[in-house]
Amino acid sequence: MVPWLFQKEIEIPEEWEVRKLNTISKIIDSLHSTPKYSEKGYSMVRSTDIKYGNLNLENTLRVSKEVFEEFTKKYLPKKMDILMSRVGTYGVVSYVNTNEHFCLGQNTVIINSHMKYFLYLILSSSLSKNQIDVFVDGSSQKTI
Repeated sequence: MVPWLFQKEIEIPEEWEVRKLNTISKIIDSLHSTPKYSEKGYSMVRSTDIKYGNLNLENTLRVSKEVFEEFTKKYLPKKMDILMSRVGTYGVVSYVNTNEHFCLGQNTVIINSHMKYFLYLILSSSLSKNQIDVFVDGSSQKTI
């Protein structure tokens, strides 16, 4: 049995295994800095750009090639990744359904897993949101 916050315990089938997210996926944190934005260039996805559903790059702020390269040194986001906001409106996830290159702004993470869309659906659920609520911290801005 796994106790969920404010809910009844959920029966886990005996043949299932309970695992932490970081054991079934790679979690890549964004840089913790704010770049200089440009009028043209590459999209930078900030926490306010992450909405449930497919990622929409239409209204994102833009950064130069140099900033893009700096912010993608650790990892270049790709199609079928999951993006999650981690500050303010924490725990919101978007599914990357595009091959367009972009980089992450601060307060976001990428979750890359072999489970892809299935994991996105789980992270979008109210059960996952309740579990995430247990781990947030901060007084003025909640943070995962």
